[in-house]
Amino acid sequence: MAKARDRKGTVLLLKAPTESEEDRFVEILENAGFRAILVPVLSFNYINQEQLTEALQHPEKFAGIIFTSPRAVKAVTMALEAVEGDSQQHDCCRLRCFVVGQATADAAKEVHFNPEGAETGNAERLSEFILNAVCRDEQKPLLYPSAKMRRDTLLERLQRGDCPVEEIVAYETIPGNTIMEDITQVFSHEEPPDSVVYFSPSGVQFTQAAVEEGTLPLKSLKVYALGPTTKEAILSRGYPLTGMATKPDPSSLLHVLQQGHDSM
Repeated sequence: MAKARDRKGTVLLLKAPTESEEDRFVEILENAGFRAILVPVLSFNYINQEQLTEALQHPEKFAGIIFTSPRAVKAVTMALEAVEGDSQQHDCCRLRCFVVGQATADAAKEVHFNPEGAETGNAERLSEFILNAVCRDEQKPLLYPSAKMRRDTLLERLQRGDCPVEEIVAYETIPGNTIMEDITQVFSHEEPPDSVVYFSPSGVQFTQAAVEEGTLPLKSLKVYALGPTTKEAILSRGYPLTGMATKPDPSSLLHVLQQGHDSM
């Protein structure tokens, strides 16, 4: 970890809590000389587990599976626990697996999937990857455990490419319980953040009250987005934007933060 005098600045990360002891974003930013503070602005409810389990009971019906977040992987992992028979579970994990981002790929690997497409970085590029990877005359659908609140980019592009998809809404995003208190505490510190990173449109939505009340003073901060969807959510509210990480991984975020620091 960098010494205080060597720090490049303090970065507030508005994201979902990590399930591992060490958050990779915090670790990489700290090692690069930033002070990173994570405020968990999101939580998740897992829904439609019976429907997902029923689909996973018959993996032979699908040409593959799509994961767009680690939460989708967790939803499937939970549903797999109810799938009868070790062979059925094994067959599910042998499905061709398409993912967005390295964090999702890592989560999929942990439960024995063999993920493809992690480097695509967003739904638009993943859809192109899938259309190139899956045979055009494939009649079996891809299984897509999705978030309740999502954009239609992936589905629309796959459907335009005549790629059948069976979507099951597997989880919903809800606000963290202590957002306002956590943000207030962060900015009362002797080294308050000079930058803030939004990781998702939900994070933008759930912290809107903090922005409006001045608890989260965006006008005095460098504001960054993780990906184009989050960028749109920030700009649609008239918030300032300093830069965007093109891929949902720590190295991409570090690159854009370093650009912002070097321009000071």
